[in-house]
Amino acid sequence: GRRRRHKRGVSRDGGETDWGGNATDGAAVIATWSLRLPRLPDPALSPNKASHQHWRKRQAAAKSDVTYAHAFALQEGKLPGMPWTEAWVTITFSKRLTKQGAAYKRHQDLDNLGASAKSFIDGIVLAGILIDDSIIQAITYQWGDGLSGPATEIDIEGGDGIT
Repeated sequence: GRRRRHKRGVSRDGGETDWGGNATDGAAVIATWSLRLPRLPDPALSPNKASHQHWRKRQAAAKSDVTYAHAFALQEGKLPGMPWTEAWVTITFSKRLTKQGAAYKRHQDLDNLGASAKSFIDGIVLAGILIDDSIIQAITYQWGDGLSGPATEIDIEGGDGIT
């Protein structure tokens, strides 16, 4: 299932923190919040499919993904100090598998899958984890060979006023 990781002892600029996560050297503290969703973003949200389908179908898929991520984010809970005002996001996707468990032979496009995950981020914002998605400083997309089944894992490093 889902897991929660807290980085203890590290601030954004590499400074030290105490057990409570308070900066001991005057640096801003950064924490990590993780969410594992047991599926990939809806394929209808892929930029490649956007021009080939009716806007209502795309809107319904986006609303479904926002609601899905929102529910999981609420269940995961907030860390002290949330909603954050600065964040760095890493999104890890499992590779799509056939029903027999083998990888698809067709190449999967990581940048399109990343664009499809926008609704997941919107659900996290709706849950109050981030103030707004405009505060995200960087997003990294990657494949996760260790993820079993279809899954999307979202790791957010963040805090308030980190420089």
